[in-house]
Amino acid sequence: MVSLILGSGLRLSEVVIIDLDDIDWKKNTVRVIRKGNKEQYVYFSEQASIDLKEDLTVRKDKYLVGKKYKALFIAATMGPKGTTRRLTGRSIEKYAKAFGKPALSVHNFI
Repeated sequence: MVSLILGSGLRLSEVVIIDLDDIDWKKNTVRVIRKGNKEQYVYFSEQASIDLKEDLTVRKDKYLVGKKYKALFIAATMGPKGTTRRLTGRSIEKYAKAFGKPALSVHNFI
């Protein structure tokens, strides 16, 4: 996720709502809904593409996440049926804070 934020300049709130179908792997672009409900295609870096593909492989092979889950970033399985939920911005902020980064934005890394 951090690689995508750094490699595109997207906001955390934009990244957590990306679905797999929003990504054009050939053009390294992602469809996002920006402020004002505006749809825009944003380029991301080759490194972000490599990292995302690796994450998707791990997600499929290690965590056995099926193709029916369309969210790019998902949280751990939960509930009696092992349902998977979309990862939220609040979850990411919680983890960032635990690692000493109270706010996660592309501006924190520059």
